[in-house]
Amino acid sequence: MASEVIKKRMSSDGTKALWELYAAYTVLYEAYDNKELRVDQVPNGRRDIRMIAKRLDSIIAGIERTIPDERMATLLKQRPYMRFGVRFGQEVSKSKDMTLIPSDLLYAVLIAAHEMCKLCTEPDRCKSCDLGKAFDSALDVDRMGRSWLTVYFGEIHK
Repeated sequence: MASEVIKKRMSSDGTKALWELYAAYTVLYEAYDNKELRVDQVPNGRRDIRMIAKRLDSIIAGIERTIPDERMATLLKQRPYMRFGVRFGQEVSKSKDMTLIPSDLLYAVLIAAHEMCKLCTEPDRCKSCDLGKAFDSALDVDRMGRSWLTVYFGEIHK
């Protein structure tokens, strides 16, 4: 006789860990379908990925059986809208002259510096300013605050 599964509330850390298992499962299936990964060049590579994904699916199903029905219903509603992937948790230096930082943080710094650029005391140098050119290439508005759509394609709203 199988023992009865006890369903009890899962903490937020437990829920986060379950989302991470969902992410691993999703990534495994994406790897299975990715031709660029060269899984076919590894002996039994495709079979092994499928086997690991199926085993992980079994583990996830076992965990899901321990979650109260109401909470599980909520998780299942949320699951299709979740996007899983790999992210760096902090800055990761790749080499002496290159550092990866999250794009939202970089964008915030660019916006703040761009505002300071508008206060420049040498507006006649604007067209030759390397910093200004960097802003123009990285942001979706030019140094005058105009959208690139407006600059190149005329006014959108008249």
